[in-house]
Amino acid sequence: METTGMVLRMIGALGVILGLLGAAAWGLRRWGGLLQGGRQDLVEVLATRMVLPKKFVCVVRVAEKVLVLGASEQGLRLLDTLEGPVPAAGEADRHGEERP
Repeated sequence: METTGMVLRMIGALGVILGLLGAAAWGLRRWGGLLQGGRQDLVEVLATRMVLPKKFVCVVRVAEKVLVLGASEQGLRLLDTLEGPVPAAGEADRHGEERP
């Protein structure tokens, strides 16, 4: 009987600990941006195009710089840095055609 009570107490304590860990994970996901000072827009993906299977060209804004990146199974590579005004994500034509 004594062993059963100890096992039930350990299972209860484990349940409380797992519940607290779950609540902490949920809270960090929910309010994590507030802890970072609201700087969730530091990196913005402006466009991504697949050029070959498993090979992509990405236009990314990091802080004030606009970078053209090549992405593949081997990793990321900086292809170019864009100068001048660059449209925000979603403003560029999705089909790659030039806009008037």
